[in-house]
Order: sequence, then C-alpha cells, then structure tokens
Amino acid sequence: MMIGIVVVRTLVALLVAGGPTLAEAGAPEDRGAPPVARRSPAAERIGVMIFPPLLWAPPAVGIDVEREVLSNGIVLYLYPDRTLPLLDVIGVFRGGRLYEPPDRAGLARIAASQIRAGGTASTAAGALNEELETLAASLEMLAGDEALEIRLNLLSKHTERGLELLADVLLNPAFDTGQLELARGRLLEELRRRRDDPRELLYKEFAALHYTDRHPLGAEPTAASLTGIKRDDLVAFHRRFIRPDNLILGVAGDFDKESLVELLERVLGAWSVSDSLSLPPIPPVKPAAKPGVTLIDKPVPQSAIALGHFGVDRTNPDREAIELMNLLLGGGGLISRLGKRIRSSEGLAYSVGSRFGTDGREPGLFQVIGSTRTEAAPQTIAAMIEEIKRLREAPVTPTELDTAKDVVANSFVFRFTDPADTIRQLMLLEFMALPRDYYQTLLSRYRALTPERLQEVATRYLRPDDLAIVVVGDAKALEPALARFGPVKKLPGGQAPATAAPSAAPHGAAPILPHP
Repeated sequence: MMIGIVVVRTLVALLVAGGPTLAEAGAPEDRGAPPVARRSPAAERIGVMIFPPLLWAPPAVGIDVEREVLSNGIVLYLYPDRTLPLLDVIGVFRGGRLYEPPDRAGLARIAASQIRAGGTASTAAGALNEELETLAASLEMLAGDEALEIRLNLLSKHTERGLELLADVLLNPAFDTGQLELARGRLLEELRRRRDDPRELLYKEFAALHYTDRHPLGAEPTAASLTGIKRDDLVAFHRRFIRPDNLILGVAGDFDKESLVELLERVLGAWSVSDSLSLPPIPPVKPAAKPGVTLIDKPVPQSAIALGHFGVDRTNPDREAIELMNLLLGGGGLISRLGKRIRSSEGLAYSVGSRFGTDGREPGLFQVIGSTRTEAAPQTIAAMIEEIKRLREAPVTPTELDTAKDVVANSFVFRFTDPADTIRQLMLLEFMALPRDYYQTLLSRYRALTPERLQEVATRYLRPDDLAIVVVGDAKALEPALARFGPVKKLPGGQAPATAAPSAAPHGAAPILPHP
C-alpha cells in the first residue's frame, strides 16, 4: 500500500511539472525567466489533491540489518528476508583502478575477472562454471575505480555449497594462463570498438582532458599496458588486495543468522594473513579549468556533445544541494530545464542531461551531455551554456524546487525494495566512511533546501568561464561554427589518444560505488 502511494505521488509530481509545448515556449530572447507551461484540467485537479505524509524509514544497521565481525576480521552485514528462497552474497574489497601501477592500466579489471574466471587450485575454470550452472547460481567479480566487488546469487537450499565455492575462488585462484589470454584479447577488442562509438569517444576524451594520463582515472588500458600484464602481476594483486582484513561481506535473503555465521566461520574463518594491510598511495587529483573546444573529427550525421568542468568529492558539505541543483538543471530528465528547453521546446536533441560528480573519493566531473544533428550543434551548445548561467543568476521558483524535492522523496523508497541492493548500500556507508544514519537523515537535508540556497550553490559550483567543450562530429562542418566558444583543438576520431576511460558517464551502467 505504501509503495502504491509513493507511485501516485511520483506521478503527480511529474504531471504537475509537465514541460511546455513548442507553441507555449517563449522565443529565445525571452529566456531570462523560466518557461511557463499551461496545465491540463487533470493536472490542475491533481495539483490541489492532498496526500498523507510518507511514513517510511529506510532499513537501519542495528535494527533491520545486523553487523558482525568474524574471528579473522571480516566485517559482516546480515539482512534476513525469507520472502523468497534466494540468497545474495556481496563482498567489497578496497582496490580498483585507483590503485593500479602507472604502467599496468587495466590490471584491476583483468585481475578481478581472472579471480573468478581463471579457476581454482582444485577446480578448473570449466568445471567451476558447470557446477555453478548446475546449482542455478551466478558468481561474478568486477573492478571499479576504488573497489573490487564479488557477488554470489543462488537458491538458499544451496547456501553451504555456494559459500564453499565462493571461499575457494577468493582464497585459491589458479590464474590459468589460457583464461588470461582470452580476457586480454576481449579487452583489447573492446578498446578497439570503443573508437567506433561517438559517445564512448566523447566520454573518454572528456575524462582524459581533465584527469590526464598522469592519474589512474585518466589512464586507459592500452595494447602496451595490457600486454605487459603477466600471471605474476595477478598473483601479486590478489595477495595485496584480496584478504580478510580488507573485506566487507553482506548477506541478504533466506537464512538463519546463527547457522549462517557458523557456516561463514567454517569456510572463511581460517583465512588469515601474516602482514598488515598496506594499500598503494593514490596520487591526488589537481582540479584545473580546461576551457576551450576539443573537436574529434568523425564524419557522422549527428554530433555528440559534452561540456563541463571538475565537480567535487563525497566529503563536500554542499553535496545534497549540488545534487538537487543538478536535478533541476539536467539530471531530472524531462522535468529538468535542459530537458524542457533543448528536447521539448526547441527539439534540438532527443537525449540531453547532466551529471555533477559528488560521489567519488576524488573530485568527479560536472558534465552536460547531448546528441544533435550536426548543423544544430552550435545552437545546442549555446542553449546548454545559457541554462547553466540562468541557474546562477536567479533563484529557482518555489514550484520548481518543490517538484524536484517530491521527485527525490518519492523515488527514495525504491532504492530499498531489493534486499541485496539494500544491504549493499548500507555496507558502502562503512566503506566510504559515511555516518551510519546517513539514510535516516538524507531526506530531511533535501527538504531543508531553499531557492536561495540552490542559487548560492549554483553560483559557487557552476563555472561558465571554465567550461571545457568536447564535440565528436564532422570537423569540416563544425570547426568554423565552434570557434565562437573558444579556441578549437581538432583530433582525428580514429586516433584519439587512448588516455582515459569514462569513470562516471551520466548515461550508462552504474559504477560499482554509486551514490550511497
């Protein structure tokens, strides 16, 4: 029933915030004020309806979720939920590409894949895959910027065997050289194909421009770095990062707590290390403005556009205000200003949005991203810049702000509908050194924001004079028109420097450590 109320309230917020049609939108010279949209009779009636307050609190550690520590220091998060006969196990290690050596870009990703796919000392890769398939279980390991994550999903009746396999994979990886060569080949082919995708080129070059190849966030794997990764590198990586004192393990689903802890002690409790945890130092990001235009020549009918500058890290005290500001600018889809103007009003782009990096250990990136027909690229860029400036120059309207708050509040519950996602988010609070009651107070921090506060934050953190503009498109058609936005640096699309991969693309797969 409560979720039903949340759905209705979310739909109400979207209906009430409906954007203007082409006929209702003001002319370009009227852009000094927010566009005014006429509501339908249905929207008018819904706008005066009164709903009961949302009386719901997210699961909390110590109440719904228990935190335990095994005898060898592994931190456990336990969330019993016997709705379905399923079990999810999630392990998070501090690691990832932030810790890669400068000449081994791609090591974290290959090592994570081979811990899982390279077999174990007692079970060949093929036999391991066959047994997991027989159990109807999945076991995967991925590497992100600052974490390695392993996930096991299976029927709860197979809990004991599943945890034994998980322990064998973590403690005794074989790092089969044949599997290593297959993984290396797949990644090389993926990098080659990335150059054919305008969006991937866009994300890569935007990140490369800001982080440079002197930082792990700007060091994309190359043929040389991947070829240099040997089995010994994987063994050393495993020894350094995959250890009990570097593991937070969460279990959600159908289990009895006492029996599960006893089982975990049996399969993982004897895992020990003789030295203390020592992680490689991470070079600091040095945010610097990169104004100007980078044009990547690719003769395609549409142009992909990214403009922006450095964002902030997750310790920034203005984090929630920045996120709500970004939702109003472009992060809210069709209710955002960029969506209303560039897509709905002017019809310049089907896809347009923004992201302001606030969730990383290092400063993220503020990006406005869109695609449009080549001849409309300059007009689209100008509209993006105008909307950034307009958000700085005047407070948002109370109605606009209330709608944004409703969207945030009414979508909040959906982040906790799945037990596995819930326990993962709570684990990440500890991983990121955030307060345990972070979620209990998050909505109140959003609700306390005022139009004046958002304008203050926009003035401080949106910097139109620092905007770097990156465009992938037909240079012959675009270069003269883009000169109005600053000096143009042209790069060949097929030979763009392979120096960065997208660390936080605004449209695409969620990173391993999303906003908690």
